[in-house]
Amino acid sequence: MGQYEDVLKFLAECEDPTESQMNTRTTLTTDAARKLEQAFPGLPRDYVDYLVEVGSGAFRECQYAVYDRFLDPGDIFDAETAASFGKRILCFGDNFSGDPAGFLPDDNWRVVELWHDSLDLYDPKQNFGEFIRGKMLMDSDGNDLCQS
Repeated sequence: MGQYEDVLKFLAECEDPTESQMNTRTTLTTDAARKLEQAFPGLPRDYVDYLVEVGSGAFRECQYAVYDRFLDPGDIFDAETAASFGKRILCFGDNFSGDPAGFLPDDNWRVVELWHDSLDLYDPKQNFGEFIRGKMLMDSDGNDLCQS
């Protein structure tokens, strides 16, 4: 039983099957996951498990996307903007509105969002699993926040 069984069930119930091209995900093999953990010592296990169980790609008709690799802020923003964040950030996904999220590997792999309009780093004070479930609009009981 995987750590993201609830997520897979939730997505199966909430995603529009007629929009499958907008909800395409690719799972990571066990071997690729091991190589990722070797390349990034300390990488949160809940992130690796997500890639293995759920996969990189978009969910909920492009509500959010998890990248298939880490991006540097300089891959997303211009060099000056990327430098303004002042920290080493490994971006793992975005909300399709210009706000990526990532890990601060030098700060215990804390999750942060990079807000493009204010250029602030926002700390949601959540681990990856909590953060990504929130981006799916899934509450702590597994309910769809869109149906509330």
